[in-house]
Amino acid sequence: MPYLGVGKNQVPTVHVKDLARMVKKIYESKPPLPDKQYIFAVDNTKKNSQKRLIASISNGIGTGLLESVDYPD
Repeated sequence: MPYLGVGKNQVPTVHVKDLARMVKKIYESKPPLPDKQYIFAVDNTKKNSQKRLIASISNGIGTGLLESVDYPD
């Protein structure tokens, strides 16, 4: 599977169950106050680089092989 460049860029992620739980909580709560119009998600994973995520996917559903692909300037 390809990844861009050296693959060290950090990629924020969220588990689908956490996302569904948050959507439900927002739906069931009162409308937000005017000064609280934003919801922030924080990903505390230390090693969530692009290359690591692609490697996990490749190992789980593919051959496990990786390829660095350059992107145009």
